Amino acid sequence: MKPMHDQMARLYEAARAAARLSGDADQSEMARLLNVAPQNVNNWEKRGPSKEALLDAQAEFGVNATWVTTGTGPMFVGGSVPAIHAWPFRRLDIERIERLSAADRAYVEGKLEALVESMEARTDEPKSGANNKVA
Repeated sequence: MKPMHDQMARLYEAARAAARLSGDADQSEMARLLNVAPQNVNNWEKRGPSKEALLDAQAEFGVNATWVTTGTGPMFVGGSVPAIHAWPFRRLDIERIERLSAADRAYVEGKLEALVESMEARTDEPKSGANNKVA
């Protein structure tokens, strides 16, 4: 087995440090994280990630693209691991969502957004029996 490109090794290290990949993450998990084909990750492991991949990783989980490239400076933009918001749903495992295709995830996100907007609008409505007169 050939050794992994240094930049990809650092990218995996940062993704684990940010708790975005498990300790035994593989190409498929990294591909899902960056929304690319596993073959892209395979190529990056041999030749190093593209500049676009570095910028995508920086946007996705805050890794410092310069650190990935050179190994110098802080691992994360701003110097520390970005805060991770807790998954708010107990009955719906985030890994199930992550296994969906990009199109299916976009569909689910759109439906969830519409439901939240509907509920927000419902809570913003005046309560029945409230004084709705304009002064």
